[in-house]
Amino acid sequence: MQIKNRQACPNGTRQNESFGLGVRRGMAFVWVILAMSMVLGAITIGVIIMNNTATILETQLEYYGQSTSMAKAGLFDSIAWFRRQTSQPVMDFKPLRDLEANPPQNDTDDPSIGIIREMTIDPSARLRGRYEVRNADVINITAQRGFDIINGSAWAIESTGYVYLQEDPDVPFNWNETLMLPNRILSSTKFGTEIRRAYLKLPGAAAICSSAAQRITIGKDCRVIGGSQNPAIATTPGKLDPNISLGAVVTGNPTAVVKADPYWDTPETMFGLTEAEIRAMADYVISDASQLPNPLVGTKIIFLEGNGTVVFDEDHPLSGKGLIYCKTSLTISDSVFYGLIYSVGHLRLHSASTIYGAVVSIDQVNLETTGQSKTTSVIYDQRILDDLLSSLGSYRFYKGFYQVE
Repeated sequence: MQIKNRQACPNGTRQNESFGLGVRRGMAFVWVILAMSMVLGAITIGVIIMNNTATILETQLEYYGQSTSMAKAGLFDSIAWFRRQTSQPVMDFKPLRDLEANPPQNDTDDPSIGIIREMTIDPSARLRGRYEVRNADVINITAQRGFDIINGSAWAIESTGYVYLQEDPDVPFNWNETLMLPNRILSSTKFGTEIRRAYLKLPGAAAICSSAAQRITIGKDCRVIGGSQNPAIATTPGKLDPNISLGAVVTGNPTAVVKADPYWDTPETMFGLTEAEIRAMADYVISDASQLPNPLVGTKIIFLEGNGTVVFDEDHPLSGKGLIYCKTSLTISDSVFYGLIYSVGHLRLHSASTIYGAVVSIDQVNLETTGQSKTTSVIYDQRILDDLLSSLGSYRFYKGFYQVE
């Protein structure tokens, strides 16, 4: 019997191929699922990392803002200390702490370091704030500033602010890896500034001071009063005299007009400051009368600048007390001012204006009036100038706060 060779079954072949194809497709699907899972996992991890990073950055920025506030608080505390001292100007930076004294002295928490204060920021999070104004970071820089400045008039101050986590109030605030202290600093920032104390020295103790007498014009019915102990006008030696109209009242003692020798009217000799420094210390720097509050509250330094004339009038009167430093031309009417006007440009006073204190003019100064009912006057007043000196003599921030690297 003859046995024939078997032939492969076409159906079986197709089944095997289909099975292999299904396996491959299944594996591809598994790999797709795995790849998608990995991508989704990476995205999820990335989102978590971004959220955590954003939270960390937000927290760091919050700590930075808090430490910055602490550093600036130290600068404000420092200038308050300078202003409190009974002996002015201050020659030595020596904050004290003696709670048993009468009255108690509580300038700092630790006088051996400087001005030190601490406070709670968030008791639930055990967050504390601290500022340090170290003795070594408070420097008398008067000699470096030059000019005829009284010693102790200029100081540089630096303050460091901290935000720290307080785990144990009985150990120092700062982390020390060697000692393994439980408290640790979360943020620290250091800021500096400069404070100044000006002085006031007129070219002459008179109602109006001018280096050129011929530039002074006193109109009819205007008044320049020196008082019983001071002249009305002080000027430089020379043959020329002020222009005083008939009907004007110019009185003083020993004479109405004196020739002062020496006669110094620069900002450096009068205030111990340059023009730029006065501008930097000013409470207001304006070019238009409408920019100034009416009335002024407290004794202020006003710096006037611009290309045109600054005009104070019935709509925008000059009312208050302080020092006006005018770099441009100035016209004043319907105003009452207590203090000193230092005018580099042309100064015109008219129509019911009264200045109590003194006027120093580098350029022309004109007093005019429109009738006896609107008299224009400059009246020398030493008490007002003393009050101004007291205010100028109070330490002020000369520079804005700057961050120390």
